[in-house]
Amino acid sequence: MNDAEPPPSGAFYTGDHVEQEEEEIKIEDPIELDPSSSEFDDFFEISRVIAWIKENRYQRVALQLPDNLLSYAFPLSRRTEKESGSKIYILADTSYRSCCVDAVAAEHANCDSLIHFGEACMSTPTTVIPVLYVFGKLKVDFEDFIPKLRESVKEDETEIILLYEPGYDAISSELEDLISKVLPSSVKFSSCHLSKSNSTKTILGRELPTTWDENASASLIFIGNPQSALLPIWLLTHIQFNKVINYFPATKSLESLEPKTLRSLRKRLFLIEKLRDSNVIGLVVGTLGVEGIKEAIERIRKLCKEANKKLYVLSIGKVNEPKLSNFATDIDAFILLSCPFGIILDSSDFFKPIVSLFEAEIALNPSKEWYASGGWSAQFGDFVQDEIGKLDKDAVDVSLISGKIRATQFDDHHAADGGDNADNKQILEYSAGNYFSNRSWKGLDNTYVEEDLSLNEGLKGIAMEYKSEPPKS
Repeated sequence: MNDAEPPPSGAFYTGDHVEQEEEEIKIEDPIELDPSSSEFDDFFEISRVIAWIKENRYQRVALQLPDNLLSYAFPLSRRTEKESGSKIYILADTSYRSCCVDAVAAEHANCDSLIHFGEACMSTPTTVIPVLYVFGKLKVDFEDFIPKLRESVKEDETEIILLYEPGYDAISSELEDLISKVLPSSVKFSSCHLSKSNSTKTILGRELPTTWDENASASLIFIGNPQSALLPIWLLTHIQFNKVINYFPATKSLESLEPKTLRSLRKRLFLIEKLRDSNVIGLVVGTLGVEGIKEAIERIRKLCKEANKKLYVLSIGKVNEPKLSNFATDIDAFILLSCPFGIILDSSDFFKPIVSLFEAEIALNPSKEWYASGGWSAQFGDFVQDEIGKLDKDAVDVSLISGKIRATQFDDHHAADGGDNADNKQILEYSAGNYFSNRSWKGLDNTYVEEDLSLNEGLKGIAMEYKSEPPKS
């Protein structure tokens, strides 16, 4: 579109909206590597990949790559296939998020193993398939980082925790040694390593330090992209951090900030109230590759049944605004079931509220209470087996948003006569065909006038002279 053309019209598509989206969308810069160099071999850990395939005698191996590494798919697969002797398949476009292991796509090619490259949420796959994680060996310019860190650390610091993106795991030991030398001796320092076993307490795929007091205030050093999904989720899970020192090696920028965690958690309370006010709820399945998905879906069904709310289960692949807008006129609120990194913390661009499974648990389970303090979790496995309480008939439930008493229709699941068929209930079947049967596409332009869709007799004759037209001279 050039400057002389007017912007598109319509209530859902405006020039301002498009311009705003262009500002918000930021694509991660691709990593520049020479496939013929030793740096390429070191970054993708070619020797470890080949050794893993040969040692386990895998015959069909899937390579899962994120968007910023797709340009290396061909040289990487060719090299791996040549040296391992196994058949290699590329998973270039995952069904949901690239951080999750896409075991379902690997099964389509009958693969017996999968190698996951790049950022990973470290969630346990729902399908039992051998997985090798290759995070990529990202580098840090220590000559730039250490002086900046020394200036940012204050004398009154008591405890500092190190957190980093998976790409910096290869240099984590060097990071810890240099940081510990910079910090004053009075500062208690520890690091959250990537989980290597199931024996220790892990959160978001990180092993928590045994010496860390989670109830005491501390500062956080985060090495990685400030737009990483890990940082905000980590701060919401651990509210005791009163300072964050974020160093991004790609731009060599260091920023010291005070997290607004409690304010963000209070916003989640508003979404919880919106879900309580809703009558029709849509459960959006944001992944099928994380362990416990079936149990989580069944739990939401039970919670909605006890709360007397109608539930639709939607599986739409990668979640975005246009997809959910198709259901915005009928669904009051959405619950997003995803891996921890897939939780949408800012749903202002969507027409209806979107909550995580934890917030749905607080809103729909009478036995759960939460007051925007500690205890928030992005891992639904932490509470998916908890008890579901019963609604109290005598309790008065008032909406904190509208100020009105919520109308509750109780169903004791018992017939009036208390007979043998007391537990029988009417079952109504809904399908995608039922949902869209009474709908017609009206386009994005709100000025559209519905046309006559009834059947009428068409034209007769040949194109040059229809019988309903006057003869041409």
